[in-house]
Amino acid sequence: MANIQIREQHKELAIKIAVGVGLCAVFFHFLISPVFSRSVFLRQQLRESHERLELFKEVGRLKDELQVTEQPFAGLTARSSLVGKISDIASKNKIDVQAITPKTIPEGEYVKLRIEITGQASYFSMIQFFKVMEALEPPMSIGDVSLSRQFGTGKKTKGILKVQFYLETYLLKQARGRSNA
Repeated sequence: MANIQIREQHKELAIKIAVGVGLCAVFFHFLISPVFSRSVFLRQQLRESHERLELFKEVGRLKDELQVTEQPFAGLTARSSLVGKISDIASKNKIDVQAITPKTIPEGEYVKLRIEITGQASYFSMIQFFKVMEALEPPMSIGDVSLSRQFGTGKKTKGILKVQFYLETYLLKQARGRSNA
């Protein structure tokens, strides 16, 4: 009979262990596991929010940098005054401007302004004009410079070159203000 009691105690102990393990599994499955998965989900959301915040700060920094970079560029409304300014600079540098043709080419948020100039000038007048154009705001690029000698016997034509070139710059379609975002 003692032998049977030991087996009954083993069975009872095995049932208690099985119920305990089962309760632990149910407890883990319904209470602890959702908390861990929710914790992992929240941790991932926190990391994504942090990355979004960093991207937002980076976009703000880049907007500030773009605004500083765009400061030298004039607006589209300043096109005619810019052409007049170039014409005045050419006259001051003793360039006889015969034709000045501005063309605008839209490019996204900007407009490319191409000013084709034809005229007469001495070589040194052209060099001086180009130096002034390099320092002008907005920045100008100079291209397709063509200098050809004029033939004539008069004193006025001696040393005078026929010149043709273009100037290019970008203008803003509309001025951007700083948004506090």
